[in-house]
Amino acid sequence: ASQRTNQVMGYRRNGEAVLGAVAAWPSPREGMKALVAGGLVQDVSDGSKRTAIHNVLTELAEKVETPMKELTTPDDKVVLTMYMESECPACRRFSTTIVKEILAAPGVGEIVDFRAVAWGWGQVVEAPTQKQLQVNPHAYNILNRTAQLMPILARLGALGAETPPIHFECQHGAGECAGNAVESCLQDVAPRHQQFFPVMDCLESRTCAEGMEPPACLGQPIDVVQGCLEEYGQGISVEHINACYQGVRVQELMIMNDLETVKAKPQWVPWFQVDGQALVDVPKTGGNDTALFREQFLMGKRICDLYVAKTGNTAPKGCATFPQSDAEVPQNPFARFAETNFTSLIAKLDLEKHQAQHATLKKAASAPVSASNKTPAVSASQKTPAASHKIGAKTLTPPTVIKTGAKKAIAKIAVKKTLAKTASATPIKTNVKAHDNAAPVALPTK
Repeated sequence: ASQRTNQVMGYRRNGEAVLGAVAAWPSPREGMKALVAGGLVQDVSDGSKRTAIHNVLTELAEKVETPMKELTTPDDKVVLTMYMESECPACRRFSTTIVKEILAAPGVGEIVDFRAVAWGWGQVVEAPTQKQLQVNPHAYNILNRTAQLMPILARLGALGAETPPIHFECQHGAGECAGNAVESCLQDVAPRHQQFFPVMDCLESRTCAEGMEPPACLGQPIDVVQGCLEEYGQGISVEHINACYQGVRVQELMIMNDLETVKAKPQWVPWFQVDGQALVDVPKTGGNDTALFREQFLMGKRICDLYVAKTGNTAPKGCATFPQSDAEVPQNPFARFAETNFTSLIAKLDLEKHQAQHATLKKAASAPVSASNKTPAVSASQKTPAASHKIGAKTLTPPTVIKTGAKKAIAKIAVKKTLAKTASATPIKTNVKAHDNAAPVALPTK
């Protein structure tokens, strides 16, 4: 930590206090091992822990010179914020069960303003200088201070400004960065949870989180987004999502997610806030891992109680369906939720894929043949697409238009299964596995 940070709060080195007395730092991780082993919470690597702690320390240092901004919340709603990652098993579990149940309870969805901040233990990475590369060919700079990120955010929003040479690194690899980007653009285009959450729920349930394989899931977020939008995205502009995902806007959203996560100081993910306050009170529980974890299952009651207190209104009927005390929370709170199995859907998608391939071959066989070389003529719709944008380990092509019967044409996110070598796109490393030694992931540039 910097000297200024040390002056703000001090820290311990080899068990000795440095620069003054140090308050006990809440560290529930040691007691969380059993929950991590059971897949109930998402563990993080040592590198992720160091980043999270450094983010908190630098944020504290900056507050000496930067006044804190007061969080404003709606007078008639309770803001529920989930800090998460798109391929985090525990995030997937909470989102598709507890959060979904709360938003679906009679009347409760109307009093909740739900947001998902898809970032978790991600990092913004800046290209190294020539001097740094001479010392270490694999060097890159992690930007984890508000003072570093805000100028980049301003440059991204400036008309005609050159796009900063930044990349994004995610704990579970390139696929997770793409998923975080998709979920961020989804909420940017359709901010009301009544619109975006059904699509997000589909994305989370069908995504193969860390350690998962089909048929319990389908694939990475970018593989399932099209189907989820078609099935659950009624009224959402896929064209606008494409524009966000392929443009500078997605970089702005990712940096804003990073800034929000730094301020939230999550102890693990998913991490929840209710009206800007942490759902789990670490100092209050004294770091007891079981109490910390089980507090999250009283989320529904906490929301309802806060709504009544801030509005004076009667709680919605759905509030009575939530556990009211720890005694009402089952030993395994997830046991009552059925496990996902997509065997039938996988078979259906495979059949549709084969039918589409057959139709393409049949069309090609019946296409007119030119007199000169007797090869099928290429129609305008079959010509090579424009230069592709790269995101994560996938290639996202410009939107194509598909028609479904008499329905209005919608833009389709077309994702190639292999990296295309194009003149405008630089190949990206795809061996992103662990957070500590993950390769930077490039998002689209202007």
